[in-house]
Amino acid sequence: MNKKVVFLLLMFVMISFSCSNDKISQPKTKNNAEYELYIKDALEVMGMPRPADSYNYPCLPGMEEWKVFQSSKEMTDACQVPVDILKAQSTQAVIQDLWEYPFFNSWGNESSSCYSFQDHILNIVKGLNAYTELNSRKDAAQCLLDRYKVMPVNLSLSSYRNAYELLFSQPQFIEQLSKEEKIALIKEALGKNVEMEEKAKVGDWSYFPNAAHSCTCFLISRIMQNVNYEPFIQLCKENELVARFVEFGFEQSCPSNLEADKKVFEQIIQNGKIFINNK
Repeated sequence: MNKKVVFLLLMFVMISFSCSNDKISQPKTKNNAEYELYIKDALEVMGMPRPADSYNYPCLPGMEEWKVFQSSKEMTDACQVPVDILKAQSTQAVIQDLWEYPFFNSWGNESSSCYSFQDHILNIVKGLNAYTELNSRKDAAQCLLDRYKVMPVNLSLSSYRNAYELLFSQPQFIEQLSKEEKIALIKEALGKNVEMEEKAKVGDWSYFPNAAHSCTCFLISRIMQNVNYEPFIQLCKENELVARFVEFGFEQSCPSNLEADKKVFEQIIQNGKIFINNK
């Protein structure tokens, strides 16, 4: 056989074997119907359809591929959305990437060792390509607001909305909103707070209003701080607990006092109501 022909045959076999190995080593991408079974809780509390250009994470808790990971770093590395995909996505799809990120609503694992709300949310998202991309979008806040407006109040899955409120509380997003949009956001947050308290009266929700309630108050307080609402700014000057809550949220380094916390929330809610009624 001609040496050139033999060489070409060998090259073909090597390339075919290499391609076959690549297919074996790569996680199988689930089709949308199969994939959505792994994110059913996240989808249940959205209040809107999943964006058509959403990214399907190749590995999620419950999948066989997830079981091989030995560290949280391996898990987070597997859940990095490629930058080229992010650049082609709509802003709602980029938000969806964060919403479906396995640790986004992680209250109670390694991320809960953080000292405050502010540390908590940044510890989750700051290293993610999706968060970096969202920060670059000029319509980020508008899309966050549109999504928040349709988000239902679900007490059993409130960790999703709580994490979302902490995300929305970041100064760069609030700054993007117009004054009218900031008022609309406070109105929406106050409305969800009322609905939350009403639903908490039914069943065993004894830890309310200090649990999910606090994230909503954190968002409201951050908006009033951003617009420099004078009565609230004065309250922060006079009340160290309120001032620290606006800056950090709950702090694990500080012993929790349910009555003191409740008073802080009441003052924030009261100021929020006065603020929107005077506009």
